[in-house]
Amino acid sequence: MIDFPTFNSNSTVRMRNIRITILVYWIIAFFVTNTTCQTQPISIEEAIDQIEKIEFPAEKCEFALKTSHTYFMHMQRENSLQIAQLGLKVAQNNNLDTFDIPLLINIGRIYESTNQLDSAIYYAEMARQKINSETDHFKGKVYTFLGRHYQYYGKLDSMHKYYQLAEDWNTKHEPYRNWVLYEQWHKLYIETGDFVKAKELLDKAYSLTQPVGKRMDHGMLLYRFRSLASRIGDMDMYAQYSKEYHELVNDGSNKSISAHGFDLGENLSIKDQIKTYEKLFESNKKIAFELGNTTYFPKFTELLLEDGQLNKAKKYWMKIDTANQPLQFISDFEGLGVQIYEGLNNYPQAYSHLKKKNMLDDQLQNKEKLKQVEEFNVKYETVEKEKQMALLASQNELKNIELSKARQSRIVLGIGLLIASFFAFGLGYLYVQNKKRKQQLEINNDIIAKALDDKNILLREIHHRVKNNLQVVSSLLNLQSNFISDDTALEAINDGKNRVSSMALIHQNLYQEENLTSINCKEYFDDLIENLFDSYNIQEENISLVKDINDLDIDVDTMIPMGLIVNELVTNSLKHAFNTPKNIGQIKVSLKEHENVLKLSVSDNGSGVSEEKFLTSNSFGNRMIKAFLQKLDADISVQERDGTIVTLTIKNYKRIAA
Repeated sequence: MIDFPTFNSNSTVRMRNIRITILVYWIIAFFVTNTTCQTQPISIEEAIDQIEKIEFPAEKCEFALKTSHTYFMHMQRENSLQIAQLGLKVAQNNNLDTFDIPLLINIGRIYESTNQLDSAIYYAEMARQKINSETDHFKGKVYTFLGRHYQYYGKLDSMHKYYQLAEDWNTKHEPYRNWVLYEQWHKLYIETGDFVKAKELLDKAYSLTQPVGKRMDHGMLLYRFRSLASRIGDMDMYAQYSKEYHELVNDGSNKSISAHGFDLGENLSIKDQIKTYEKLFESNKKIAFELGNTTYFPKFTELLLEDGQLNKAKKYWMKIDTANQPLQFISDFEGLGVQIYEGLNNYPQAYSHLKKKNMLDDQLQNKEKLKQVEEFNVKYETVEKEKQMALLASQNELKNIELSKARQSRIVLGIGLLIASFFAFGLGYLYVQNKKRKQQLEINNDIIAKALDDKNILLREIHHRVKNNLQVVSSLLNLQSNFISDDTALEAINDGKNRVSSMALIHQNLYQEENLTSINCKEYFDDLIENLFDSYNIQEENISLVKDINDLDIDVDTMIPMGLIVNELVTNSLKHAFNTPKNIGQIKVSLKEHENVLKLSVSDNGSGVSEEKFLTSNSFGNRMIKAFLQKLDADISVQERDGTIVTLTIKNYKRIAA
């Protein structure tokens, strides 16, 4: 039984670490694929065609499951999802739970790989609900899958429940599967800093994979041990598992195994990285693992160069073994030699290594060119062979034509008359069919036009109702503010009312315009900023407003976060910028499109705020702005110059044609 720590599930840092964990997991999967799955899968059109040709539903589902997995391993997620959903439809229509459940798990895994965790859990829960006596063998996988995703969300009670169910079921039926569970489980304790608990779980997984000898599984665990050792700075532990990993990879077999690389101490300063490597070399020496040091000498030499320790860099550079290494490795080795001898003012040696590097680089380029020539030569020979085969076929066909001329001349008249009769009949038939198709096409066009009108009317009604509901929320907040005496609470209520109003304006513009998917920036920001000035009773003689906004039509998904960000920035200026006396305050809002990015700027000539103070503020509005920056793939800069200038460079947006 494992004790579970508690922590805040809403932590932004935690969710960022989760996304990084998922990304690393799928990058590793990608490199495993490149070493084990060289053959490209068939096209999605061919896959769908094959499913349609298969007679039995169970065989259709089996083919869909295997093909979806193949697409997934080749990072073709859309194809993987499409073929899995097609197989799922067949399984559900024919009550094939033995395929229904693995297809649901596979779809959940696809959504997991794209960080759509809600969808992943939805399909995993569907799989869990379908488990019965016939499909009981899927329990361990489903429970592990659910536990992992509740762990990502920080829902530790649900995570604990499903991990425990998975461990109990695996222990009774398939104990080896628990290594995956323990490997995932230990990450929770890595995040909370409980490295003792994390190692306990890795030790339990190790006890399962080490005797079995599955190289890919055990290699992954050894990578996790090295990662943990690097975190806690235990170089003896790092050396031990590095040696075992090296022995595992070089066992003399021809099996391939993913190279689970790891940049030792990558988050440390250069000097601390150097100390870490030196500790590792000492640890390697204790266990007679000198061969492992050569793996780290190139990186260690680079660090010494960066730290200016040229003589020491030269010492370790000379220990690098270039035997049986690829040309690129040797070229990089010579490049290090150039830097070392140049730094030591030994220019003859530096020049000598530079010549060697240039020669190697030329060989690499020539090798690439020869490869291209060979490819072109193969294509040329293929074309020539095809031409020769076509010529032989033409000659054979000519002989056959000459032999059949005598027979054809006798029957050509009869065939001509028969063809003429069929031709006349065919023309009449085609005329009738074409007339019917034209009539049906007109009917279909009318139906489509009516459906499109109905859809537009429904969308307008939806936007209208959403706008009305948001206005109701705004009115309720306004009423509530009349009963609040606390200034801080009243300010929070008013800020919330303005945010709701900014979203209501979006939906108001949508149902009033012809285009139901985009918003005109100029009109929207005019209304939004004027509403804010009215909300705070700002007179133009006190604070003037300058707008420089391009006449752009932007999609709704971009406008909502942009509107809320402008709402926050203008509100901050109105509330805080002009606390000290000024002749006339001024707020300027600018939105320009330039070289496929949007430049959004909000500035004032008030008291000003530093970039550090702005970016480190922990207010709700500031946290909301940071969240929307990620959604918009935007950069932010803050300048304290005659007031405050906040500028956003937005890269993730979609412009709609007017």
